[in-house]
Amino acid sequence: MGAEGPGPGVSRRGSGLVCTEPNSNAGKRAIPLDADDVEALRAVRAAQVTQRLAAGAPWVDHNLVFTNRYGGTIEPRTDCRRWRDLLNRAGVQHARLHDATRMIDAGMVLPTVTKIIGHADVGFTRNTYVHIDRAHLRQAEANLTTW
Repeated sequence: MGAEGPGPGVSRRGSGLVCTEPNSNAGKRAIPLDADDVEALRAVRAAQVTQRLAAGAPWVDHNLVFTNRYGGTIEPRTDCRRWRDLLNRAGVQHARLHDATRMIDAGMVLPTVTKIIGHADVGFTRNTYVHIDRAHLRQAEANLTTW
């Protein structure tokens, strides 16, 4: 298993997009990758060589893995729309790429989720991203009655 850190983020500045560094040191982290992940990323990188040659002089190398056709940043709204469309075509329920609530529902503990998402503080992750729905509340109530 390999580990690779996320690259720069993308922020909107005026009418354009710029690469930015993470907000805190917690955002600079290793992401565990299994062999299939590493192979898939290498395939993307290899395809990018062809894309770079096709683009010619307009290609700008920002050392990004996922780029637009000229090596630049991908518009976040476009990326989100394409993700949603992909899920819809596959018949899969909508999920955000970093959904803390779903991670916790899958059994991950909050400190692990916080580290994966790249937050500096567990409390920030809990207060901002973890949402308790009515089903959770009913289950908690049922659990209390069995004590």
